[in-house]
Amino acid sequence: MRNLKQALFIVVSGLLIGPAAYSADAPQKLDKRIAQRARLNDEVLRLSQPLTCKADSDCASLAMGSKPCGGPWKFVLYSKRNSKIPALKKKLDEYNKLDQKINESQQVMSDCSVAIEPILKCEKSMCIDTASANAGNAREGLEKIAPAPAPKH
Repeated sequence: MRNLKQALFIVVSGLLIGPAAYSADAPQKLDKRIAQRARLNDEVLRLSQPLTCKADSDCASLAMGSKPCGGPWKFVLYSKRNSKIPALKKKLDEYNKLDQKINESQQVMSDCSVAIEPILKCEKSMCIDTASANAGNAREGLEKIAPAPAPKH
């Protein structure tokens, strides 16, 4: 009987203390991940530039972000004439993996809509997205994805 009481005490203590220890560390880890995602976002934006082109075939796009339902949040435009493409793809891969990790750890939900793939065109020596839903940010290469709000401490 004494062993049962000790075991019960250990289990109950773990249930009471465990979440408190976890919750004190978890917001800091999440804050770091969100900050890292923001830095990667900026790096992807920088590496996707310039969007200069001579023909439509110079323009391309890559999926960015990881929606909880699957697929990307949006697409990043880039020019195949850009010499930084390998670095861009590497940073984008890091961004996508981190975005997925944040979504999973925070149980993020989305509307499961499908991001519209850009319709690319070289206009006035600049790659643009002529699809109406993305036209507003086409010349920037990508619109920054807002990080998830930090948890309240």
